[in-house]
Amino acid sequence: MTDSNEPPGRAGYQAGMTIAKQRKLVVIVLIVIAALVVISNKVGEHLAATQAKERAAAAAASQARIEANRAARLKATADDRASARSQMAAAIAKKDYEAAISAGAMFADLSDPEMIALRTEAKGRLAEIQAKEAKIKAELDRKADLARRKREGVKIGMTQQQVIESSWGKPSDINRTSTARGTREQWVYSDGRGYLYFDNGILTTVQN
Repeated sequence: MTDSNEPPGRAGYQAGMTIAKQRKLVVIVLIVIAALVVISNKVGEHLAATQAKERAAAAAASQARIEANRAARLKATADDRASARSQMAAAIAKKDYEAAISAGAMFADLSDPEMIALRTEAKGRLAEIQAKEAKIKAELDRKADLARRKREGVKIGMTQQQVIESSWGKPSDINRTSTARGTREQWVYSDGRGYLYFDNGILTTVQN
């Protein structure tokens, strides 16, 4: 029921106006949100474009410096190159191949046939030395490992070769049995150390 003093239909009119205002407010809020999204996207695109331009400018500047440096070296006098070649040849004669490579490093990317030949020779000789050093180191490591094995005893899981290379060495006698599951061997050590048993070449039992 409505207040007897309130004109008929006024309450309904006010309720309708309130709903209309609420709808209008919702529309305004949605428009503002949409505008903010658009502005945010535009700002992001502008920032990305600015960063891309900055990166491109930095790359171009770096490339320009490289080209300027190369151009300067291309203009190097004949005496400069001759001096570098002389230093490289002298270092190669002394077998100081790293020094030879270093002496010509400034002109490494230039088309100087004589310098290229000297650098190729120095690198080849250096590679040979490094290969020999690596081979010597590998042999020393192998001998050190063998010496270590000679000092150590045996353990389950060793191969027959590993046992021979251990402190046990070669057996005095070998008893071999062949079955459907493979070969079983008994290694006898007459010096009193005992017996070793192998299944298909792998140590499975140590009997002292």
